[in-house]
Amino acid sequence: MSANGTWAQTNGDVKLPEGYNKKTYRGADGRLYVLEENQKVKKNKRGKNVVVEEEPRPVFGGFAVMADLVGFVMKAAGSWANMEVAGRINFKEKYFPIAELGIGSCDRDGKTNTNNLSVTAPYFRVGMDYNINKKQNGNRFFAGVRYGFTSFSYDFSNPEFMDPLYNVTLPLYLEGLDGHTQWLELVLGFETKLWSFIRLGANFRFKFRTVSDYDFMGEPWYVPGFGINGASAYGATVNLAFDFGKTMKKQPPRNLYR
Repeated sequence: MSANGTWAQTNGDVKLPEGYNKKTYRGADGRLYVLEENQKVKKNKRGKNVVVEEEPRPVFGGFAVMADLVGFVMKAAGSWANMEVAGRINFKEKYFPIAELGIGSCDRDGKTNTNNLSVTAPYFRVGMDYNINKKQNGNRFFAGVRYGFTSFSYDFSNPEFMDPLYNVTLPLYLEGLDGHTQWLELVLGFETKLWSFIRLGANFRFKFRTVSDYDFMGEPWYVPGFGINGASAYGATVNLAFDFGKTMKKQPPRNLYR
């Protein structure tokens, strides 16, 4: 408490004496101290003012490698899947450039018709995540963007294709049709620490196609890395990550008034 026993100004979640800001505090010895960049004033459970010191965040905080668990489950249970791994760099625990590499696969038999599609091809994404969680508690909340690209060949077949010109049923087999697609993604996600350098996270993605070029015979039902073909699509991943770098730890609070 200040000398006159009143608090006249509120800054964030900490009450400070009138005439001071969040970068200064009055110590137990009556002197005015300046807070370092990694310090802030808070009240502890006993109502006393304490300085909380956080370890300075290094410019390079390490790197991580990760794999998506959803894609492997979808491959085992469904007709199509995006299976991917990723590499990520940590700058100041805020900025996370990332590169993603995957294999998209689809073997689909038409449900309401006899159309069959087969495609397996790689895809690539690059982008950036921003950690919006300012607390150093082991959790990260991401907002990010991705640019995706794939170039692939796909096969189409229909053993009971109806020729629209002659009105007869003929088998149709088209192989090696070429496709190219580019798209952008908006990403929201979170990540938490499980143990030591092992982390688990999930993210949700809204994708919209920017460039596409397909064979004149027809567009594929599925695009590797993008999903079901269309102007937009949704997606999600659950990532198991191995994060190698300096662990950020909060220092114990230090009482201002004794």
